[in-house]
Amino acid sequence: MKILLFLHGGSLNRGCEAIVRTCVAEIKTQFPDAVIDLASYEPETDAHLENIHQVFRHEQKPPKKFSWAGLKSAFFVKFFQDEKYHYQYTQKDIIAKIKNYDVFISVGGDNYCYGEQPGFYEINRLIKKAGKKLILWGASVGQEDLSPSKIEDLKSFDLLLARETLTEEVLKKAGCKNVKLVADGAFLMEKSELP
Repeated sequence: MKILLFLHGGSLNRGCEAIVRTCVAEIKTQFPDAVIDLASYEPETDAHLENIHQVFRHEQKPPKKFSWAGLKSAFFVKFFQDEKYHYQYTQKDIIAKIKNYDVFISVGGDNYCYGEQPGFYEINRLIKKAGKKLILWGASVGQEDLSPSKIEDLKSFDLLLARETLTEEVLKKAGCKNVKLVADGAFLMEKSELP
């Protein structure tokens, strides 16, 4: 089984690091032969992470205004009010890898707290269109964060792992049937005793 962890902010964000560490440890416990790759916004901060086969940089680059891709994007937006091409171009490094993996785990647990994320929605839509499994690990979402498009995206996940009861309740109330409550990754890490 090949797994891609994506939307990781980098290990300078200790919460992101904790989610990745515990996610990888849990996967390896259940599936020791799983190959796990990591798409990171800051891959140079992730070299110390264990049991990760490959780390690569995830860059969200919109098309340049007067490039062919930029003109094509503008055309679809102007005449069809369709931004899919724009987001597919911006997220192309992840989208190009969809065919290579069986399971995709979004590890940016609080990414859904920061307004609309249409680029993420487009990645998720294409993952599901390809028939792959999609998981959100360590989710935090408040009632004030929800919108119809965000709820539609969250319902597309095969599994939503909420890291607190408030998120669990909010997601279930929004009609997500694929929600499980889990401990935050930080609380699953092995402790080191200090003097």
